Amino acid sequence: MSAAPGLAEAASSRPAAPRPAAPKPAAPTQETGTFTDSVAVRWVLVPVIVKADGRYLQDLEQKDFTLRIDGKRVPIASFDTADDAKVSLTYLQDVSGSIGNGGKLKTSRALLSHLARHLRPPDDVAIALFGSGSVRIQLPRTQELSTLSTAAGQWKPWGITALYDAVAWLPDLTPPQPHAKSVAVLVTDGDDNASQISDGEARRLLRQAQLPVYVLGLASGRPLARHRDGRQVHSFDDLLQRLAYETGGSYITVRGPREVPLALEPLLSDLRHQYVLGFRIDGSQGATSSEHTIEVEVKTRSRRKSLSYRRGYLGGPPLLPSR
Repeated sequence: MSAAPGLAEAASSRPAAPRPAAPKPAAPTQETGTFTDSVAVRWVLVPVIVKADGRYLQDLEQKDFTLRIDGKRVPIASFDTADDAKVSLTYLQDVSGSIGNGGKLKTSRALLSHLARHLRPPDDVAIALFGSGSVRIQLPRTQELSTLSTAAGQWKPWGITALYDAVAWLPDLTPPQPHAKSVAVLVTDGDDNASQISDGEARRLLRQAQLPVYVLGLASGRPLARHRDGRQVHSFDDLLQRLAYETGGSYITVRGPREVPLALEPLLSDLRHQYVLGFRIDGSQGATSSEHTIEVEVKTRSRRKSLSYRRGYLGGPPLLPSR
């Protein structure tokens, strides 16, 4: 198969000066533009997965949900079950040198291929790559799903890993208008030997992304890891699990191509069984942007229930109805 027009040209990056309050690596750019436009965020979407006794609860109504921001109850302005909504997939692939070992590259390609088989027009996908200290857009958002296999065939592992720097750019890779089935997939072996920011700062920045992040760990993790300055830090698996938890996604370990269908079933099932709560925030220029916590409660008869949802956002305060 010949290379899709524009794929190779799109895989470029340029250095960018870090922001004083929240330093980031090189901005994910390509010659024809970026994934997102600069728009004021006036809505926050909260995809929620509800399970009881290990099964999805599918018959809940808006009145069954309670939404709290910073501990205070706020009205749910929109409610969607998203059964037939389009999927917008942001695929962030680790192409650092370690991905070239142990069949991880083959597994990565199998993951994208399996996801592509479960997408249908008008679903869309964008692919960004990180490695050698930069993040670059390989494939701008497209509905031409046939280009995905060509893109995966061009992956060439090389250089160092800056995992948390890459994660920090996920908000900028979010679709311009996230909807019920917007989701990010981060594929990595979890190594990090070059990031300029901490995992805590990466999680804080990640709260700007209005979409769940599913982390597919390529047989990663160690009981303890040692930072390049000699400090012992948490295992990469633990850090990646927390990154997924913050956004309402999940962390899934994949040990080889044979495990791909089973590994991706939770993600595909979640997309089919989401409830999406929406609330309005003050997105005006004069609004103060700050970090806010999100809490969701569900009223059900089952005592053994579990909820997955994003745990916070960065932005203006929620808009409350006037009394």
